[in-house]
Amino acid sequence: MSFTYDPNRVPSDFDPGAFDTAVNTALQNLGAPTDTTDLIYAAVKGMLLLDDHGNPAVAGFSSFVQKAWIEFMDKTNDVSGNQVTNRVVYQFIRDTLLTLPGRSGSDIFYQEFASVGRYVISRTDEVPFGHLSFSTQVRLGDDAYVAAQTPFGTLQLPPLTGTDGSAQEVQPDNTRAVGTIFAGFQLEQLKLFAVVDRLVELFMNGMLAIGLDKGGQLLNEQYNFSITAPEYMNQQHRYMHYGRLFGARGGEVSHEVQPNTDFDKLWMRALSSLSEYDRQQRIVDLFTGQTQARSLSRTGENVRSAIRDLANNASLYGWGYTHFAARNLTNQVTRALNILNSPFIQRTCAASTPWQVIEYYARDLGTVPNVVKYRTMAEQSNVLFNLIAKYSTVWSGSSGRPLFPDPAAQGGLVSGDAQTSDISPDDTIRFMRSTELILAVIGIKDDQVTQYSEPVESVAAPSMPIQYDTGKNAGFDQIREIVAQGRAPTMEELQRLIPANGARAGVGMKVGV
Repeated sequence: MSFTYDPNRVPSDFDPGAFDTAVNTALQNLGAPTDTTDLIYAAVKGMLLLDDHGNPAVAGFSSFVQKAWIEFMDKTNDVSGNQVTNRVVYQFIRDTLLTLPGRSGSDIFYQEFASVGRYVISRTDEVPFGHLSFSTQVRLGDDAYVAAQTPFGTLQLPPLTGTDGSAQEVQPDNTRAVGTIFAGFQLEQLKLFAVVDRLVELFMNGMLAIGLDKGGQLLNEQYNFSITAPEYMNQQHRYMHYGRLFGARGGEVSHEVQPNTDFDKLWMRALSSLSEYDRQQRIVDLFTGQTQARSLSRTGENVRSAIRDLANNASLYGWGYTHFAARNLTNQVTRALNILNSPFIQRTCAASTPWQVIEYYARDLGTVPNVVKYRTMAEQSNVLFNLIAKYSTVWSGSSGRPLFPDPAAQGGLVSGDAQTSDISPDDTIRFMRSTELILAVIGIKDDQVTQYSEPVESVAAPSMPIQYDTGKNAGFDQIREIVAQGRAPTMEELQRLIPANGARAGVGMKVGV
């Protein structure tokens, strides 16, 4: 006969070897027999696991062992009114368990042994040790153990995040699609599409010094594409998506849709949290040494929270046609750059880069675009959204590792180090570098970064689109949703959502009185 662990009654990270060693050492320090096959070792191990003390690394583990040892060394009333040691009771329990029908083999679970012991000892006032029914009590105690839920069913939750928990509020494809359209929005402000449209217009009007050459062929194809291709997105169509996804002005968004007015705030908070985290690490590394760096590395959880809110937001708005819009927009960007990169097109304005072509012909549109700013924004924001999508399970997960590598650890952020964090060293550098470049071109000030990087409560947001009632009350349903997210609707949102007559069905309402 031997004792063993019930695999269904131990936590997932249970280490039987370390547990055995720690319990055996602690009991021998208390004066227990050196023979670890003694009943005391089996009973104490079972008691510890029943009480959810299966991790010997926690502080005070030896005191838990001592408490279980004292419980085992206690005494119990027998049928004659005398007291017997619990060792005698446990020996009887062991012998009785081995005789019960239906047992496979001769092993007894530690947890079962201790559970039955506690069951019968707690009832010795009714059925004392030595009573004719005491063996029946052992059987009832064993039945109770088998029928009971694992103690870890209440004290240890099943995985809520990560692979087992399927914490996929963040859909990586949705996030990538939104990132692509956001990059396109930056190129829109750079006047990439507007300049190409202007070149086609000049070409069609015979006002461009281009003939039957490669440049003319590209512009002719672009013209045919714009009027015949069903996937072509004109400016109005593009701004409809910019308004829905980023709350951008200038586009008509369906009244069934709540524009993403939270995007700018969440985007700036994510950037600022990354920047502030990186700044703190650099300052600590320069002035206070490695010990403080380890403690400050915990601010990575603030970054995790900020990016989680942004990623959840992008994932929510990335459903449906967004994927196709992103692909169509990518196709248009590629076609536009092919035109602007053509030497035949560049020759019309003595330019040598596509960006100089944009600068030259944007004058016809009455503007001088900030090429460096919007080009950097488009490129680096796409890098960040792709990284966010790559680590989609990290933002809602809880692996127990820090988000970023600890700079104070050996090797720091050097590429190729063993990964001891959720984000690899190489991608950590990419996160920080892209953030620096974006913040540099948008000119955000230190006090703004500090303000945006302050920890805030995670915003409430669904992970799936909400289908609102399309009737007269649709606007009120969306207002309720805005309030449920913890913010008040803006005047612009109210004007868009409330019916034009200002009245709900059957309810009079006066505005501005």
